[in-house]
Amino acid sequence: MNSSVKDFKLKNAVDGNMVSLSDYQDAKGFILVFISNSCPTTQLYEERIIKLQEKYAHKGYQVVAVNPYNPTYHPQEGFENSNKMATRKQYNFPYLVNGYEVAQRFGAIKTPQVYVLQKKGKRLKIKYIGAIDNKPRLPKYHNTKYTERAVKSLLAGSKRYTKVTRPLGTTIDHYVPTKADELVSRK
Repeated sequence: MNSSVKDFKLKNAVDGNMVSLSDYQDAKGFILVFISNSCPTTQLYEERIIKLQEKYAHKGYQVVAVNPYNPTYHPQEGFENSNKMATRKQYNFPYLVNGYEVAQRFGAIKTPQVYVLQKKGKRLKIKYIGAIDNKPRLPKYHNTKYTERAVKSLLAGSKRYTKVTRPLGTTIDHYVPTKADELVSRK
């Protein structure tokens, strides 16, 4: 927690442009969410992610979604399908594809999984890791909104919030190609 993270640049499935966190010069931080086209839990959270963007982007916390899969090994997670998903749900935030190296660097293990990042000068510090909230299926009933609590606390200058929760959702398959895969694919 509170460790610095490096910037990254990936293709945005919403508009095809390359996006990096440094593109958001005026941001106070980011709500970085690892999501997947094929994850049922991601689908349950799409509207809530859109609402996070509506609620916090103008306050300085931009939502950036990253697909953590390598489309070479998970074709359903490639640009075309990601663009369809973003268009269908009218994403109001960037949805970056080919984010498998970024997911590994962050240690993401589930989709959806959130990292709230706060700018400190030119550095980005991880301030929260975990679930969006505690109720994927019943968001209106006794819901603890972990991500919102973290962002609200950071905006207020407070350190009184839960810093880590267990992410809910589908386990990310961090498939790493081997030399044998390269040899087989050449045939």
